[in-house]
Amino acid sequence: MHFLVVVLVHLAMAVTASPGHPPLANSTGVVWIPSTTDQSTCDPATFVPPAPDERPRLEPADWRECAALHSQWVAANGTLRVVVPHPVSCHANAFVPLVQARDCVLAVKPLDAAKAPFTVGDADVATLLYTSLLQFSSGTLLAVGGVVNCEDASGERAALSWRIAKTAR
Repeated sequence: MHFLVVVLVHLAMAVTASPGHPPLANSTGVVWIPSTTDQSTCDPATFVPPAPDERPRLEPADWRECAALHSQWVAANGTLRVVVPHPVSCHANAFVPLVQARDCVLAVKPLDAAKAPFTVGDADVATLLYTSLLQFSSGTLLAVGGVVNCEDASGERAALSWRIAKTAR
């Protein structure tokens, strides 16, 4: 099975972490900054299955796609910097995809966009995916979310709402 992971991730893994290489960015406002070691910039996350009123809006991800995505992320070293869309943008209150495969997206949305940009480490992404797969899958389906406090622009911690679903919407 061929997995369509965000091109940004593949490119970023190919770049060595040296001062001569600039960070890699994509159109979603996520910037990958490679490192030579695992990075963690977040506190432990909360994990909550979708409430009954959210279920119609949150289409579950394919567990196999999420497992493949996790397998790719355990080899990554670096951080993802999340730049929030401009407040007047139609996407300002939307979830921003951090990493994704064809039918599995890990997306975040800041609870206070004024504290942007936010930094999420590769180890934090791997932990969110692993714990979700291990504890919140239902057969081959996976839909879960929660809150995680990650490094903000000032170096402090700020809350990000996160979720894993089929799409970022």
